[in-house]
This record gives sequence, C-alpha cells and structure tokens, in this order.
Amino acid sequence: MKKKFQAVLKSVSQDIKRCDNAKQTQYRGCVIEFDNKARFAKIWESSFQYGITLGNTYTCEVQMDGEDFWITVLNGPQATVATKEDFAEMFAELAL
Repeated sequence: MKKKFQAVLKSVSQDIKRCDNAKQTQYRGCVIEFDNKARFAKIWESSFQYGITLGNTYTCEVQMDGEDFWITVLNGPQATVATKEDFAEMFAELAL
C-alpha cells in the first residue's frame, strides 16, 4: 500500500548508498518534516541530481512493508497532491 503526502525537506546526506537489488539503485538518506515531526526518508539519486532545495515542500510517498514504513521524497517541482475534490467538477456528471 502506498500513500502520498506533503513534507518539508530539511536535510540530505552527502553519502550515496545503493539498494540491494539487481540495478543497485542509488539513493541518499534525508530528513523530512511533517506534522511538526522529523522523519528519516530517502531520495533517489536521480531525483537529487534533478535538483532540490532544502526547506521546500515536496510530495513524498510512504509505503508500508509489514511492520516497516518507507518514505521516499519524489522528484520534480514542488506541488501538492491531487485530491478527489480537485476533479469533482470534471466528473460531476458521473453518479455512483
């Protein structure tokens, strides 16, 4: 199960790590803040290279894996997560 949310990027490690997968995907550890709490997360190296700004708000994705929760900062320009209210008018003619 994956969910998206907004968080402020507080810091990013200078150390590049590799996932234990066939591609050995590179990432960096980072700290995000949401609900006034700091949490550990990761940012893919390709996203980091795209460009980030500490203190900006980014879309993040949390994935539940058994008892563990993995948070990933997503790349691209900062934007808010779309909600059903954002599209309510577009789909108003549909009745459920």
